[in-house]
Amino acid sequence: MDDTDLKILSVLHRNSLLALRKIGILTGLNSPSAVSRRIEEMKKNGIIKRSIALIDYKKIGFDFYTITFVRAKYGKEYYKDLGKALMEIPGVVSVDFLLGDIDFILYTISKNPEEYQKLMDRLSTMEGIERTDSHIVLQNFSRDNYCNLKL
Repeated sequence: MDDTDLKILSVLHRNSLLALRKIGILTGLNSPSAVSRRIEEMKKNGIIKRSIALIDYKKIGFDFYTITFVRAKYGKEYYKDLGKALMEIPGVVSVDFLLGDIDFILYTISKNPEEYQKLMDRLSTMEGIERTDSHIVLQNFSRDNYCNLKL
């Protein structure tokens, strides 16, 4: 992994559909085949896991974005089962397990507050959850679209 690989990752993170020639121009590589070799090597090494579509949720009617902090009841490997169960809830787009007073952060997207209330009702009945603390996101500054990697 060198500076050129990081440049390629940064370009791909912004737009993975760019032609190899364009990626080469943006990263200083003259050969599209050199770009391709580097990308394939990063895939083989698990650095690039998959290519996905980034969805503009507002354009499909999902514009109620929330972050919910979850405190769980401690138990043997509780975080593995609970983390998987939290990801099964419709509207949950990401779950992070933390160390400290808060155990999980849930990122959720719903159509409206009423739909989010259904999600919260489900959370309140889940075994292993002690309490939650929710926050409505007013403005997102592109958590998924930002990449500025440097060695």
